[in-house]
Amino acid sequence: MKKIIFGVAALALIFTLAGCGIQNTNQQPTAKRSIKIGVSAPLTGASAFIGTSYLDGLKMAQKEINDRGGVNGRSIELLIEDNQNLAKEGINSLNALMLKNPDLILTTMSVPSVAISPLVKESGKPLFVSVVFADVISKNNNAVSFFPRTADDAAAIIPAMLKNKVKTVGVIYLKSEYGQASFDGFKTEAEKAGIKIVAAESFLGDTNDYATPLLKLKGSNPDAIYVIAINAIPVVKGIKSNNIKAAIYNNLIPVFGSLVYKDPTTFEGTYLTAPKVAIAGTPEYESFRAKAAAAGLKLDNNTLGYTSVAYDNLQSIAKVFAQDSDAKNFVSNFSKLGTMAGVNGTYTLTGRDVGMPVYPVKMEKGKLVEIK
Repeated sequence: MKKIIFGVAALALIFTLAGCGIQNTNQQPTAKRSIKIGVSAPLTGASAFIGTSYLDGLKMAQKEINDRGGVNGRSIELLIEDNQNLAKEGINSLNALMLKNPDLILTTMSVPSVAISPLVKESGKPLFVSVVFADVISKNNNAVSFFPRTADDAAAIIPAMLKNKVKTVGVIYLKSEYGQASFDGFKTEAEKAGIKIVAAESFLGDTNDYATPLLKLKGSNPDAIYVIAINAIPVVKGIKSNNIKAAIYNNLIPVFGSLVYKDPTTFEGTYLTAPKVAIAGTPEYESFRAKAAAAGLKLDNNTLGYTSVAYDNLQSIAKVFAQDSDAKNFVSNFSKLGTMAGVNGTYTLTGRDVGMPVYPVKMEKGKLVEIK
């Protein structure tokens, strides 16, 4: 009988101690779950220079946000997968990300983004699109875009053409979602400005010899040639080596991707578009380079174009989650965020398609000079 009494007493003591333990545990601060951002970007392959630069900006913003306490006490966690700028790898990257249950998918590059958009839509996750010219968001109402639009890019370069009295243009463009969207956007703005496209030639991504399309452009005798490519270096070299007497204009990629400093001789005398952080002498240039230097980034031959875009992208994501932690409401909240000060200027977030200002520049003596 004594043994039974002792056993009951001991059991009661165990429950009492356990209860105290549970109570003490509940009194400790509970760590909040991080905000998981699943990132699909090109980390290998021909477009890796874009992906690595973009990730630099994401990591800069992530550190700043987390160092100041995160988003309402929640840290930003980046889940990163390589899409190689290929449709199949884009889908593979999405599959890998979905296993980690992200709050939001951030996708870059037109080809993989077009491929994964319907899959992300089906999952119910919000999709954030950047470094993409192809139209993704019209077919996915749970997606937003924050990057210079084709109209933004064209609207920056066309005034430079008009200033140089360009009336006819030949276009050479990459045959892809990105290339076609960029060409269509430029064509629309050129026609509005009274500039006639007298010839347009496309090329495949694995092209090494541009002689045939360039000779066709040369035969149309344009005042200028507009280049749309991921890597414009061999195309611009081809224009010059074929002795085509036309001014050369490029879209934003050579500047954003720092290609102008990888081969400044090739781009000498060409016209391009650039964000403020890439134009020496602007307050944006000085301010963001100081941030990048503090973050340990190499600044030599670096325009910080994609880096600055990524930085502003993640800051906007953080602002949305600061207002409402529910990812289901992300798109609607992003669309009514209002004005936002970024490293490249002030943005107006009142819709799902947020553009970004870019400015006409010319490569002169190895430097980007703004055309005013």
